[in-house]
Amino acid sequence: MTPLTLITRINTRDYIKVSFHLFYKKWKIRLLTGFAIFLLIRAAITFDYPNLPLLQMVMGVFILSFLPIRQRIRAKRIFKSNPRMAEKLIYTFNGNDILIKGRSFSSELHWNEMYTVTESRDYVIIWQTEQQANVIPKRDFKVDALDRFRELVTGMKLRRG
Repeated sequence: MTPLTLITRINTRDYIKVSFHLFYKKWKIRLLTGFAIFLLIRAAITFDYPNLPLLQMVMGVFILSFLPIRQRIRAKRIFKSNPRMAEKLIYTFNGNDILIKGRSFSSELHWNEMYTVTESRDYVIIWQTEQQANVIPKRDFKVDALDRFRELVTGMKLRRG
């Protein structure tokens, strides 16, 4: 198989978007969000003018607004604290390795050491461990490159594959 090469760069918006995607995949966060929605619905149903369910409304609004605001601030701070995240990266995928070259670094990863590969609507995420990943926007794949990448990954033996 001929190597697949692509050039990509993550910006702040990409990082925040991926951060939100991964944050809201956690069952605890989904449960907490569902609870906040429940509080607001219950407050609306039991709304009685003299006896306002103020605590339920405040808690529901607080949870629904605090989580995304906190996540956005956190993601921006992390992205700005690591200049390597904003570098232009050249990925080369072949049968055994993933070569990543940036302005300030170069690394070689082996497919059999990768944890897994996942896709969201806009990104391909190559997980090195359960906590560390490389994010590639799908917009940076050329016409047939994403299909070639999927074929390549399908044939790989990943640690959690």
